[in-house]
Amino acid sequence: MKVENIYNFKILLISVLLVLLKYFVSYFLNYEEDLFFKILRHADSDFETYALITESLSRLDLKTDWSNVLISKKIIGFPFLALIWHAIFFNFFSYYGFIILEVIFYFLITFIIFKIFHLIKKNYEIAFFSIILLFLAIELLTFLSRVNDVNFYISNFFYVLLLPLNEFYGQRFPHPLVTSVYLFSFIYIVAKINKKNKLYVETKYAYLLGLSSIFLINSFFFHFVKASIFLLIFFIFKYKKDIFRMLKINTHSIIIYSFSLIIGFSILLLQLYFAEPDYSSRLGTYKINTTDKLFILQVLIKKLFQFEILIIIFLSFLARFNYKRLDIKGNDVFTYDLLFIFFISSLLSPYIFVILTSTSIYLYYFWSAIKFSGFLFIFAMMIKIFLNFKFNISIKNLSNFLCIIVIIFNFYNHFSEQKNSNLQLIDDTNDIQ
Repeated sequence: MKVENIYNFKILLISVLLVLLKYFVSYFLNYEEDLFFKILRHADSDFETYALITESLSRLDLKTDWSNVLISKKIIGFPFLALIWHAIFFNFFSYYGFIILEVIFYFLITFIIFKIFHLIKKNYEIAFFSIILLFLAIELLTFLSRVNDVNFYISNFFYVLLLPLNEFYGQRFPHPLVTSVYLFSFIYIVAKINKKNKLYVETKYAYLLGLSSIFLINSFFFHFVKASIFLLIFFIFKYKKDIFRMLKINTHSIIIYSFSLIIGFSILLLQLYFAEPDYSSRLGTYKINTTDKLFILQVLIKKLFQFEILIIIFLSFLARFNYKRLDIKGNDVFTYDLLFIFFISSLLSPYIFVILTSTSIYLYYFWSAIKFSGFLFIFAMMIKIFLNFKFNISIKNLSNFLCIIVIIFNFYNHFSEQKNSNLQLIDDTNDIQ
């Protein structure tokens, strides 16, 4: 078996375990509870709303008249391409399809990030080691944020650190479970373009970027804004003086990508036109004037001086301008720069969006992206520093050992969360069934 296939299988195995362990724990603690109720109980608070919309979409019943008194005049607005796969599976597996796709999409997120790390590290062992460390960071922060014996402010501090990671690398449906697959796919495609290291961009990458953009526009628009700025900054950094020559050579690919954006926005505008008027507000968008813009920009500038943001910015720029000391040179420079550009694009995206549009959106989503992208770049640099020390230890054996630690932490986190379940409520739902 090829080395690549071995690591792909390992990624699949640990992804499946990390999803299904919560159900194994649930059966251990509450065996009598039906799986249907377990799916609802262990999901996030807004799961039921999206599940009902998914069920309606599976029947192509887009009006979702859940009330015989209040009849909707238009369709309900929803992130169409974030729910489409679950709607298809719903026709075959009903609510049990959510478990199947939870496994599939969580594996896809992990697999794509693994591939991105491989393009950066150029080594399957190190890429897998990076993924395991990422899992460990999430499980450890989850554990520390739930420890009852520590001070509230300390546990809340760890929760604040965990939140941006869960916003991009979690099992919540549809965001980030589905939307992060689209975002990381976009970044991976750009990384593949960078690997080719030539002015001509193959047409297939234009199609793939266009398809990813269509899904981002109609699943989580905030990601599309960041991805677009990321792509623009990438080409400027990559080609510098040759940028106009590159654009001329790739006219055909630019047309393909532009046409894809037209399709993506057409789908979004059609849905906005036919959807109930509350859809825009549920997306978190609202019209603003010049005065509002100035006020929002003032808030954004103040946000830059938050302690955690200053730390992320300082460490990111410190690492970026010390590549030589970290033995990052040649082609590796721009490979690592991909994650740095992702951080810069996330940092700039709220300002650019507010300045160039007459619409404002929930700034929370942008700020989570800044924290996550900064963490991802710093995380990659810390692994590089660790490997530079050349410890007399097998990375493969260390990865296998940490896999066991991750699974133990995951089991304990789910067990501690579920051991105090409301048994009366579980009995009542079984009786009702």
